[in-house]
Amino acid sequence: LGIILGKKLLFTFAWIELYSTTLFWPTLIGIIVFIYGIAINNIEVDLTSEDESIQEQLYKNFRVFNNPATPWFSLILCLWGTIFVEQWKRQSNSLKYEWDVSNFEQLEPDRPQFYGSKTRKNPITEEEEWY
Repeated sequence: LGIILGKKLLFTFAWIELYSTTLFWPTLIGIIVFIYGIAINNIEVDLTSEDESIQEQLYKNFRVFNNPATPWFSLILCLWGTIFVEQWKRQSNSLKYEWDVSNFEQLEPDRPQFYGSKTRKNPITEEEEWY
């Protein structure tokens, strides 16, 4: 499969797979925090009430997202992000070893058929270059 698609694309698919599977727990915890916010604020959506302005009702609805569990959920997301990055480093190194591509970026030559279609002046060397 790596010969057909290329190693970089396989690493992209591996990253997407890991990201999708590890998002399960933050999603579940986020839903629980949201349901907790609904339960703790006991929201009733009634925009036709005479005694409350629309701004007050919107503020009450906003408190669903801004409940006491939200800072803890933010802390969990920070920890999840750190764990995800470290898990990706570990998995990518494992895949590099398994696929024997530990130095694949150094081995890939530039495509010799490509010459560029336009030239521009390099601002540093003041020479014309293809791009």
